[in-house]
Amino acid sequence: MIFVTVKTDLQDRNGKYPLRVTGMKNLNELHEYLYKNFWGSKFAIVFDETKDEYEPLEKEVFVYFLDEIVEEVASYADCEIRKK
Repeated sequence: MIFVTVKTDLQDRNGKYPLRVTGMKNLNELHEYLYKNFWGSKFAIVFDETKDEYEPLEKEVFVYFLDEIVEEVASYADCEIRKK
């Protein structure tokens, strides 16, 4: 079973409050949970690949609503956002 908590006392380095997902066994379980509880939303999941390849999976996965971090992602990718 997946337990999702939103902790308002934990900001990331950019001042965002992500969903902190714990208790998942695989990404399919995470997908199913997000689909059932947040249908219609788009998400971004941050995987930190700067660590040693043999370190275990983090106990928490940070899941962001995509519309809240689109500018940060574009900046990281050195891209500009085009307005329609």
